[in-house]
Amino acid sequence: MTFVPTGLADDSDFIQPKLELFIPPGGRPTTETVRVVRDFSGLTPSEALAMVLSREAETLHAENERFVSDIILHTHKSWTLALNNVSVLAQNPARTFAETQLASGGRLTFIGVMSAVNPVWARVDLDGDTQWFINQNGRCTANQKPTYHVLFEAEVRYNPEAGIMTSYPTWSDPRLAQPIRGQIIESP
Repeated sequence: MTFVPTGLADDSDFIQPKLELFIPPGGRPTTETVRVVRDFSGLTPSEALAMVLSREAETLHAENERFVSDIILHTHKSWTLALNNVSVLAQNPARTFAETQLASGGRLTFIGVMSAVNPVWARVDLDGDTQWFINQNGRCTANQKPTYHVLFEAEVRYNPEAGIMTSYPTWSDPRLAQPIRGQIIESP
């Protein structure tokens, strides 16, 4: 049997991206108009949703299913598009950020978190030090460690060969086992 890496961290191997996006013809593509068909590990958004939900350690209350699923799908799309910006050859702020971090010898991981406001973060590990950056409109700015649940991770590299290694960490939020009452307010 031949080993075929999937790009999931369980494989411990980086893969060439399997990304497939639908970009409507005409006009300038935007976050609203682009649709993720398959992410970098080849999963459709519904497959990624199922993967993340399977990694949730608490029983999700039925009243919270749509809310949680909507945030996961929003995060998946934002995370996938951020990774696309890092992966394209054309220079853009995300690509420049990634090149700078990797050239310094750091390990660069893009994180998708359970946040409707700031769903994508970058983690840079260098010489035992971890720095966090928030990705807003393709630009990464230094920030403190996110307090949101991590749903997706993707370590990026350009050398010796470009590739991405994704993982779907286990997460838990006991509050989601009960109906959410009242408004949820998330600060930027």
